[in-house]
Amino acid sequence: MPVAGFVPTALLCDVPPGTLVRVVAGGRPLVLVNTGSGVHALADACLRSGESLAAGVLSGTTIRCAHSGWRYDVTTGAVLGVPLLYLDVHDVRVARGRVHVAREPRTRVPP
Repeated sequence: MPVAGFVPTALLCDVPPGTLVRVVAGGRPLVLVNTGSGVHALADACLRSGESLAAGVLSGTTIRCAHSGWRYDVTTGAVLGVPLLYLDVHDVRVARGRVHVAREPRTRVPP
């Protein structure tokens, strides 16, 4: 069943807890992250190296880029240690065992 404004991207069973999975949704490369407490979707390109974050390391709610070492909060897209620099984050819905990602990233409100 379609979820309005969202694109089906993966089966939930293909994104088990602790994993990073590269997908394309609405023409945008994203990384799905299952932290064990939820699934998150972020732009899949490190802002420093341009490399895929799906090859990174997940620790709690933080991804570390395998190439640059930069760390990102998967819930906000914030680059840790670099103020006001963020990856695009997309809302996620899980319905009937499928992961659906919002077509557009969240609107960020400046602090």
